[in-house]
Amino acid sequence: MDIVSDLKRLINSNDTVLDLGCGIKTYSYFGKTTTVDAWDKLTPDYLLDLEKDKLPFGENTFDHILMIDFIEHLDKDKGKVLLNDCKKIVKNK
Repeated sequence: MDIVSDLKRLINSNDTVLDLGCGIKTYSYFGKTTTVDAWDKLTPDYLLDLEKDKLPFGENTFDHILMIDFIEHLDKDKGKVLLNDCKKIVKNK
């Protein structure tokens, strides 16, 4: 299976999705997606540098969080902090 097939299988149209490091929003059409990126030319919903900025979302805000081809670009310690933050804001997966 490819990633698109997996996402189609896992994410329902009414699910809330946070796409961190959304880039050109390749996967931002699954569910009701909120996008985050550090590059303003990509017009994300939230312009954040996750090396410095905290996620501005409360606990259990999203059904799913995508970090496709993104987290490996962060410093290891920052990546661990981000993963812990994601565990708090994701409802299920």
